[in-house]
Amino acid sequence: MSASEKISDLTGKARIRNAALHLFAVRGYANTSLRQIAARAQVSLSLVTHHFNSKDLLKRAVDQAVLASFEQAIDSVLATTMRSVDEVAARMAAALGEVIATRPEVRSYIRRAVFDQVAITDRSLMERLLELMDATLARMYRAGILRRDAEHHWRPAQMLLLTFGPVVFDWLIKPHTPEVANGDALRTRCHSGLRLLMQDLSTPAGSPHYGSDSSGARVNPS
Repeated sequence: MSASEKISDLTGKARIRNAALHLFAVRGYANTSLRQIAARAQVSLSLVTHHFNSKDLLKRAVDQAVLASFEQAIDSVLATTMRSVDEVAARMAAALGEVIATRPEVRSYIRRAVFDQVAITDRSLMERLLELMDATLARMYRAGILRRDAEHHWRPAQMLLLTFGPVVFDWLIKPHTPEVANGDALRTRCHSGLRLLMQDLSTPAGSPHYGSDSSGARVNPS
């Protein structure tokens, strides 16, 4: 099952969530009503409020669905044995790029998350994505794939920018273009950035790679 399929199914609750994702991405959170979401999901307004109670809680559910798609992509990479840091970067870029490249509403939603200041009572999507990058790097540090350096507090933000920069900054550089670069270009740009970061943090030549930790990340240097 592709990453795009993992955040969509046929249940009423999921249809509501996916309708909200689309409308929040296109119209923005402030300009979208629960009634509009119900209409797009082809359900009653009462069913929307039954499942999510409020637009704030619905946005949290949308954020969690988007976050989960990236978590699953990362897990799929770190659960396999890889022979080099470049292979880690390539697989990570391919997995994250699958979500970014095949879900235009996710791309638009991430842009909105960067530029729209939405007053909600939970952490923002970007804060949660930053935490995911931090946790991902920590797994690779523990597994011996990457070394922790003096700037390790900055590295999660760097990984976030390198992963999602092609989505955000392509739009800034070419504001009149309705969509960002195609899927292959996004994957290539993501790989280029992650490869630079991971090579910078790779274990020095000649140092041993240690066994996997409980999270399952492994590198086989032979």
